[in-house]
Amino acid sequence: MYGYIYKTTNLINGKIYIGQHKSKEYDSSYYGSGKLIRRAIEKYGIENFSNTVLCYCDSKQELNKMEKQLIKNYNSRDIKIGYNISFGGDGGDTFTGLSEKEKQIRRINISKSNSGRIVINNGEHQKYIKENELDYYLNNGYVKGYLHTPERDRVRSEAKKKFHKEHPEFRNSGMFKKGICYYNAPRTEETKEKLRQANLGKKQSEETRNKRSKSLKARYDSGYISPLKGKSAHNKGKTGQYKWVTDGIVNKYIDINNGIPDGFHLGRTFNRYSK
Repeated sequence: MYGYIYKTTNLINGKIYIGQHKSKEYDSSYYGSGKLIRRAIEKYGIENFSNTVLCYCDSKQELNKMEKQLIKNYNSRDIKIGYNISFGGDGGDTFTGLSEKEKQIRRINISKSNSGRIVINNGEHQKYIKENELDYYLNNGYVKGYLHTPERDRVRSEAKKKFHKEHPEFRNSGMFKKGICYYNAPRTEETKEKLRQANLGKKQSEETRNKRSKSLKARYDSGYISPLKGKSAHNKGKTGQYKWVTDGIVNKYIDINNGIPDGFHLGRTFNRYSK
């Protein structure tokens, strides 16, 4: 036996908690470690709770599967029926049921604990690790990055939609203008002058130049082709204010004093790895 699924019952109000316990034998003194069940035990006293085994399992996979199934069957996530917060299995929703102050504290603690860590996944589970542990996990079936599943992507999508609905001013900010990203959004003349003054007389260190050289070399080695390769200066022998414009596919270098063609806007579209 790998573990078992149990049901803890509040003898005063009848509310229940479904949980899993990894143990080779039944432990009658274990009532659960969930936030809400622990609060209830503190409030009513352990003597007013009972627990019973619902089923035994022979593996972790079976334990997770049965926990999810029984939480669903008993509907113990319904606050009127039970104390469960998550759907069961590994991990879960640990925010539902918390006050706004508790949620904010939880976010700060999670941020602190994950600071400087790397997120990895193996297609089923996701975890944060220290940098010196990365090689070990990469050699044991893990890859860098977040775990993407239909459910996680749906939750993230809904969260983004809710944020943009509640903060329309963010959607209308410079980083969302057509053809303009946050890093190359148009700068005012005042900003340009401040940047110029701040960089007057500054020289890049040898270390910085070497880093840029290596970065550019790696970029070209990976297949990047500059859109200017093989082309002569566009404004050679001409006068005017020449700038790049694009329609999202085609790039043109034109004298904008003559106007910008319909369907085009300032900027360039890069197809980095097209040949």
